[in-house]
Parts: sequence; structure tokens; C-alpha cells
Amino acid sequence: MADCTGHGVQGAIVSMLGISALAKITGKMEIPKADEILNELRKEIIHILNPVGSANIQQDGMDIALVVISEKNRKLDFAGAYNPLYMVRNNELIEKKADNGRYHLHVF
Repeated sequence: MADCTGHGVQGAIVSMLGISALAKITGKMEIPKADEILNELRKEIIHILNPVGSANIQQDGMDIALVVISEKNRKLDFAGAYNPLYMVRNNELIEKKADNGRYHLHVF
């Protein structure tokens, strides 16, 4: 889940860049890890929006909560950039804060 900055065309462009970058990044990973994906996504978006030598600094970006689910291991891997993970387990709301590293949760 991601929330991109900007409105209209500007927000749509950042969204499309994010989708494209995520596909590129995850396509290269044998075993995807949520925190590694977000770190690579950050680098890619910065590179695209602010190429080396560019005089125009873009302040666009995205807040994102990313999960990678392994059905085989019955685990959920979470990393977030300004967006936490909310999960309901046994009728209890559990919040895992963003920007505090990576969380591995047993979800099934």
C-alpha cells in the first residue's frame, strides 16, 4: 500500500514510477525481503526524480507499507516507510510501526 505525493498528473507519474521500479526490483530478487525492496525502491525513485547533475530537486515521493507473504513458511515480512502495519489477531488490533526495521510475523 502506497500513498504518493502530488495530485493529478504529478501524483499519477510518481505512482507509475513506483510500480515500474517495484516490478524491476522484485524481478531481480530470488527471495524478496521487504526491507531490501524498500531500500532499493528509495534509491531508484531518487535516481529517477533527481538525476546526478540535475538543477531541479524534486520533493515527490511516497509513503509505503510493504508486505511479502510466504505461504510455504506461513510468514509475513513487513517494512514500512511512514506507514505502519495494522493487523487484527484474536480480536486484538496490533500495530507495527514503520521505520523501525523489519518485522517477521506468523500470520496463518
